[in-house]
Parts: sequence; structure tokens; C-alpha cells
Amino acid sequence: MFMQEESAIFYGVGGALINCVCSEYGHCYQNRAGASAWGNIVVADAASLTSEQLKKTGMYNFSYNVCTPIERGIAMVGLFFDQSNIGFIYDPLHYDEPIKIKNTNVIDFSALVINAATVLSRINDPTK
Repeated sequence: MFMQEESAIFYGVGGALINCVCSEYGHCYQNRAGASAWGNIVVADAASLTSEQLKKTGMYNFSYNVCTPIERGIAMVGLFFDQSNIGFIYDPLHYDEPIKIKNTNVIDFSALVINAATVLSRINDPTK
């Protein structure tokens, strides 16, 4: 349950939207960024020191980036959480659980996803 001062907002956990495009040329995921907030958003408070400190906790809101390979047909997707500088690479064909990448930023994490997918595409298709 997510709590905000004096009220329960939601029961459960947060989530991230990940789009998969299906085509005859190969399936692929789409890059995207998103943010979720629980409760009312007060624009005037957005830049206050208290608001910035609470933002880092993830208790009131969170943001994420979906990072995807360039190649189609690679079953891999990355999910990066900006507040905690943690990313997860989900590669179900090679690993049972997502790989956790700590202490990174969105630019380095995105490059890691692209580089890993490029290597996998060469392994899966030796003509590349």
C-alpha cells in the first residue's frame, strides 16, 4: 500500500508500460519514458526542497525509461529507474531473472542494453 500523509492512495505496486511492436520483419520493443504519481500533483510545490527530497524516496512518485535494442527480433528490454539509478535488463531467452545494474545513469544504461543486444544478434545470426 502506498501511503501519503493522512491517506492510503493505492493498494499494490507500481508498474511500467512496455510496448511490443509485432511485424513480419521481427518483433521489437519501443523506447519510452514515463512517470507516475500517487495523489494530487501540486505544480507550485514541484521545485521546493521538500518536494525534491520526497521525489528521491519513490513514495509519492517515480519515473522510468524503457530502453530497447536497435535490432528487431531481440527478446530483450531494459527498464531504468532514475530516482534510484538502477536498471533491470530482461533477457528471458538467456536468463530466468532480470539482471540488476546498480549505480548507473540512463545514458550509460541505454548504451549497455544496445551493446548487449548487438552482441546477442551476432551470436544468434553468425552472418552479422
